[in-house]
Amino acid sequence: MIPHILAIEDNRAIRALLQSYLENAGYTFDLAGNAEEALELLADSRNHVIVTDLILPGIHGDELLEKAHSINPDMMGIVISANQDLNRVTPLIEKSNVVDYLSKPFQEAQLKRCVDLAYSKHLVRSKERVMNEKEQAVYQDFLDTLDWKTELQTRRTESIAVQLIYQLNISFFQGQGVGGLISAVDLLLNRAKPNAETGKLEIQQEVVSLLQENFDEARTMAEAFQEAQEIILREKPVEEESPCSVVWNIVKEEVANLSDEIAIKHQRVEVSEMPGGVGDRKILLDEPRMRLAIRELLFNAMKYSPESSAIYVLFFYRGAHLEVKFLNPPPGQSIAYEELTGRNELLVFEPFVRLSRMVDDRYPDRFRYGLGLTVVRKIVELHGGNIFIYTIKNNVSNRDTGKDICVTLRFPFRERENEENSGS
Repeated sequence: MIPHILAIEDNRAIRALLQSYLENAGYTFDLAGNAEEALELLADSRNHVIVTDLILPGIHGDELLEKAHSINPDMMGIVISANQDLNRVTPLIEKSNVVDYLSKPFQEAQLKRCVDLAYSKHLVRSKERVMNEKEQAVYQDFLDTLDWKTELQTRRTESIAVQLIYQLNISFFQGQGVGGLISAVDLLLNRAKPNAETGKLEIQQEVVSLLQENFDEARTMAEAFQEAQEIILREKPVEEESPCSVVWNIVKEEVANLSDEIAIKHQRVEVSEMPGGVGDRKILLDEPRMRLAIRELLFNAMKYSPESSAIYVLFFYRGAHLEVKFLNPPPGQSIAYEELTGRNELLVFEPFVRLSRMVDDRYPDRFRYGLGLTVVRKIVELHGGNIFIYTIKNNVSNRDTGKDICVTLRFPFRERENEENSGS
């Protein structure tokens, strides 16, 4: 979607400059010469970003921004100001709807950078609002089914043995690894030529290279299975405590670290801010294990999302819990992804189960053999948390665009648990 900008500037020359810059950047936009004109244009819900001069005739820019925020809370603001007005700009930037400021005179590249940043924050804010609205209808149902052990005992899964055999075949014998190693050995046996003079076998270099490549992949697979086994069989829960802000920092760091992988399909990852007052609250946190889980979920979202798609990581404060949600669009029209409920809802966390038959070797995720979500679930449970997956309607742009897959991690705040334990 192309950002739509509402720009307000009473100086005709600067307004013309804004028009030129916005046209060159390829944005759609409306221009206004004062706040009164802008308020009439604000009735149009398609506005994503408002760019306004701070000093305007009549209603000034700071008051206009407050009115704009009350009309459309998802719209982000950018302030244009002279250097002598910077003391008035700082309080505005501290507000959630003002992203940045432009000091006169400014260049086209500066405006584009600010608008792109503001639009990115607009998308995250819109996604948060949609999640809050749409989840209310289904939220209580999930609260009733958060105990996965009880759930597994009470809900029947058909033909799980058949499913596991099928998925093991996909995991092991598609792409590199065991399947590639078997093919390479077969090629080696068929291409090796005996040398009568030396009594040795002669092997082509490309065959040796292929054998080495698949041996390395098979060894990586074996190491991943060993690590997964250690995590899944662990019984001792996490005991360390850390502020929730550490989880947010881990997400941001992993998104930055995975920039090359995100670029494989020209995707982008948007991360929301931590809800106010939550960052200092503590949860159980083993940082290396949490980092591993977050990385696996990011890989999972990237692999099973279409080209040029947006992936969202949203943070919510739900009563006595921190919630972290990973949202991504499904890979095309896949029946398995239409409704992640019932049988699929449980199977997706079982070992070697995939909802897609494709194996994508371009992503170097640690547990890319159908073990990723199984390991993630165990890590979350060791943190005293819960994980669940479902589909939710994606209407962030106020039109029917299908559904998103949502993986939710839910961690209890330690203060609440400590109070309850001391009271008992």
